[in-house]
Order: sequence, then structure tokens, then C-alpha cells
Amino acid sequence: MWSSMFSIIIATKNELNYIGRTLAILKRVLRGFKAEILVVDSSIDGTYEVAKKLADKAYRFKEEGLSKARNYGAKKARGDILVFMDADTIVSKKLFEEAMEAFKDPEVLAAVCYALPYSEANFIQKTFYLLDSTYIKLCGRFPFLLRLYNRGDFFAVRRKAFFKIGGFNENFHMMEITDFINRLMEHGKIAVLKSPAYESARRLKKWGPIKNFLFWQPHYLSYFMLSRPLKIEYENVR
Repeated sequence: MWSSMFSIIIATKNELNYIGRTLAILKRVLRGFKAEILVVDSSIDGTYEVAKKLADKAYRFKEEGLSKARNYGAKKARGDILVFMDADTIVSKKLFEEAMEAFKDPEVLAAVCYALPYSEANFIQKTFYLLDSTYIKLCGRFPFLLRLYNRGDFFAVRRKAFFKIGGFNENFHMMEITDFINRLMEHGKIAVLKSPAYESARRLKKWGPIKNFLFWQPHYLSYFMLSRPLKIEYENVR
């Protein structure tokens, strides 16, 4: 019998164009689940005011760093399953049902999924998502591939496991998900869910697939050789 509670944590910075829709849909999706929605906001554009109306809890957060904001939200959460989402992510009820089913296995410590765009995409962008989703689906068959996973659209983890390994590395300004997964895999299993999350694809549309791909390669190389990504500014795309 499922008795766990989901705590959905969304760290935001100037997400006024997205946060209202994301939270409104999320509230409908979560009907019937024991859940709470927390927003940890570092904005100057009115995001906090929207979040305060729609989320169960909204916090102003003045420190810099996505990892710090997510860790702060985790400390404020009451649920035993923490779900980290991005402000431009739309999820379905089915995705939470699959997560609920996955966590019935006590060996499963976390759950991830692939992503698709919810707005129109051209052929090249669709190809990018096809390759990305194929890789993530393969992670379900070959778990060692998860060591490269770096999506923040929907990342669910048991609260006890999250704090046991110290949460997200606050020295990382990117690749905090990759680093967390590599540490967590030493303690248990990570489930790959069958349903996708949906995102705006804003970075892919602005950068294009080639820049997006090339940007990450030196960071992966640095992480696996030096245990940290390169100290290069990660542009906010809004």
C-alpha cells in the first residue's frame, strides 16, 4: 500500500513566463496524490508572487546557485519522495503513477525520465529529442549509462537517500544531477520511467543542437577526469 508523500521542489529565477502554467497544471495532476509543491525563488520579475498564490509553499532565496536552492527546498520539504523539477516542465499524472510504482521496490532510490518538447519543434530539434530519449530509454536496460544522465526536468529521489549522500554538491553550478546520480548509484538502483516529462525546449531552440552538444563535452570530460565541471558561466535562457 502506497503511503508516501511527494514533495515537488522547483527552484526558480525569473521564470514569470512559465511558472504560472507549470504550477496550475501540476496542481491538477497531483489531485489524488499525497503531495506538496514548494518553490524556492531567486527572481526579480514577479515569479515569487505567482508562486505564492499557486504553490503550497514559496520561499525567497537570495543565495546564488541552483544546487543551493534545491537543497534548501529539500530541507523545507515534508515528503519522503523529493521530486525536483524545472519551471518550464509539464508532467502527467501517469508519470507520477509510474514513480509511485517504482518506489514500491525498496531497492529503488531514485527515478528519472526522458523529455519531449511541448511546443512545436523542427526536424533537427525532433531528431535531437529522439536521440536523447533513445539514450535514456537504454539506461533502463544498461544502468551504467546513467552515469551520463544530466536532465533536471523530473528527478525523484527518496528523502533518506538524498540526505544520506549530502544532497546536491553546492560547489557545482551545472551537472549537479550527473554528480548526484554517480554518487547515488553506489547505494542502490535508479528507475527509468516509461512516460516522458515535457519541456519548452527553450535552450535547444536558442542554441541549436550542435552548440548544445559541443557545450557539454568538455564539462563531461572535466567531471570524469577532475570530478568537477569546468568553471564556465552557464547562460540562463528565459
